[in-house]
Amino acid sequence: MKRIIVHCSTNFGSSNFGDAIFANIILKKLLSRGFEVSFFQLSKPMFNYLYVFNNNKYYRFGIKRADLALYFAGGYFGEPVKNLFRRRLIHYFRFFEFGRRVLKYRKKIAVVGIGGGPHLWRPSRKIVTKICEEASIIATRDIETTDFLNSLSPSTHIITLSDIAQSQSINDFVNTRDDPRIYGDFIFLHVNDSSSVANLFAKSIKPLLASNPSLNVVVGSDCITNINSTYSLVSDIIGEKKVFRFEYSEPDSLCHVLNQAKLILTYKLHVGIFGAAFCKSVVAVYKNAKVKRYFKQINELDRCRSMEESTQSELETLVQKYFDKPITLSIDIFNMANMNWKIIDQFIGSIDDKQIK
Repeated sequence: MKRIIVHCSTNFGSSNFGDAIFANIILKKLLSRGFEVSFFQLSKPMFNYLYVFNNNKYYRFGIKRADLALYFAGGYFGEPVKNLFRRRLIHYFRFFEFGRRVLKYRKKIAVVGIGGGPHLWRPSRKIVTKICEEASIIATRDIETTDFLNSLSPSTHIITLSDIAQSQSINDFVNTRDDPRIYGDFIFLHVNDSSSVANLFAKSIKPLLASNPSLNVVVGSDCITNINSTYSLVSDIIGEKKVFRFEYSEPDSLCHVLNQAKLILTYKLHVGIFGAAFCKSVVAVYKNAKVKRYFKQINELDRCRSMEESTQSELETLVQKYFDKPITLSIDIFNMANMNWKIIDQFIGSIDDKQIK
């Protein structure tokens, strides 16, 4: 039996929306191709989503027993320039201990759907550089990542694509909770437990709500976290009767909420990407430049503002401007997203049972 081990940010207690979806779609793909699949460390929420909620077949083995290794999706080939030492250390052990062990055991590896840059701590950079040199194939999700990785390994051929999340449709997700239409027509405020984000978003939509009295507001997150304080803050600003709360438990139900929203305000990447893929109107205020990169790639950069520089007045204007203007992704973007799967097929097709001892 062929074995492959995957790094997909499923570790360190994560319940992240985007990473959970990535883990599930690559797991289903590899199982369908006859592989035994193991993830490099698996948090309890990720285990529950992959093997309880989705009922996938479970295998567990380490890198030494694997035939192939895969870095799949996510933006972990980079970190902030001014990162604290403790965070750099955590980043290394969460993401690059996998690469170190893959190199140690000389496993054939591919890197697909990755984001990276603009900086890496020296020990992390050393692993990434070596992975770039040894990988059978590398495909990134944006040109900025390609440029960054080529700066580390100039002779490496790197393919630039778009985020594989855009290869999914709403029909790929099963809603097991209340139909989001119970909220009526609504704006989704993706705030997690951030009071600063909740305050900015709530104040910026007040004029729109005043001119559209039938609109409601749903406050929610993209991971398992306590949103009591942010829900209360938004309710105080807007009025409790118009505000609902969405308690995140797994990705599928969040996808169905996003698919019903009239407008999505987010400060993170994959809520914005899935909103765009579902042809919704999205406005993003980013803390991480990877969000800006994505909106630039899809030619919707005007919908995006820096958290540090944006003002309530500016965001009010964006909300009014884009409320009834959904995003329509180009065929080229969808094609680049789907090309990730062809890269995966090429990689896993490079090994067969005769090659496995």
